[in-house]
Amino acid sequence: MKLTALVTPSPETLGPTESTFRVFHHVDDFCAALSAAGVPVTIVEGTLADVPDDGFLLVYRWVDLERHLTPELAPRLVVVAPPGPLWRLLWTSTIAAGINERWYSDWYYGHDDENGYGLLARKDMGDRWGATKIEPGYSTERYAEYAHPGCRHIPELLATYLAALAPLLAQERSEQS
Repeated sequence: MKLTALVTPSPETLGPTESTFRVFHHVDDFCAALSAAGVPVTIVEGTLADVPDDGFLLVYRWVDLERHLTPELAPRLVVVAPPGPLWRLLWTSTIAAGINERWYSDWYYGHDDENGYGLLARKDMGDRWGATKIEPGYSTERYAEYAHPGCRHIPELLATYLAALAPLLAQERSEQS
């Protein structure tokens, strides 16, 4: 399985108190945790034109996402975003999964307190990946918030989910061909 993290390009120059998006959002740490969970990640600082046409795509706070979202791209996307834009995206699209930016921060600043929760994933995955829908939790017609007893944190939860989702997406693509 292939996962690419798409990050806003770093500016040419930074002020003395500024950091790049990649550093500020701890992208390398999250990708290292995903790799440790069995999903190697390639980090690309750029635009959609710079990423491969296959595999999953992890995007952070992509302001123009809805404008660039296509039926081919959506099922490959895992979006890390603030709650409002994320909920709107989950109501209107068919992305692979979403991570509330607050839960992402909770993971980074307190790994040990986390219990493998916080992924907004497709409901039709159901029992395919051994997760439990969190009740009460965020839910739409197509998505719900999930936890997994075998996952310690969001990177492990995402890795487990994507491993189960990849064959389903391959099957869906072959049925559409």
